[in-house]
Amino acid sequence: MFLLAQRVTRTIGAVTILALREESYYSASIQKTFTAYTNRKFHIASPRFRRLIDSRIQFALGVLENQTGAIDYVLRDGISIDRPAIADFLRIIETSIFERNLNIARFIEALCFGNMRLALDMFTTFMTSGVTDVDKMLNIYRRDGAYFVAFHEFVK
Repeated sequence: MFLLAQRVTRTIGAVTILALREESYYSASIQKTFTAYTNRKFHIASPRFRRLIDSRIQFALGVLENQTGAIDYVLRDGISIDRPAIADFLRIIETSIFERNLNIARFIEALCFGNMRLALDMFTTFMTSGVTDVDKMLNIYRRDGAYFVAFHEFVK
């Protein structure tokens, strides 16, 4: 990619910005790809886990709550998407992580140490795991108006 960006720069006389993941940059620098070129390197740090998850949850809730009409999506197996249930589940997760049990986010941040791809994988595993009893969470949330994911429930 770097060599292609250099070629485009020479051909059309433009300034190019190439964004590389840290591991891609490291492997290219080990292979001495960058030695023949003058380039400026900037490092953009990963966002904090809480900020990343918060913006993703807010986006998903916005999409779920702003669409109108009947169910918009049907999965391959014929399972339809229940937007209110998904929105309620996301609210449970949001409240649990940001208000009631900050240890969940601390746990992920401590284990992932800045690797947001790993953090998202861990978080996705929790949300989609067969161990996570979403029906129980939704029933209690709808009955009592609140449900908070316990730390041991997340770690399990």
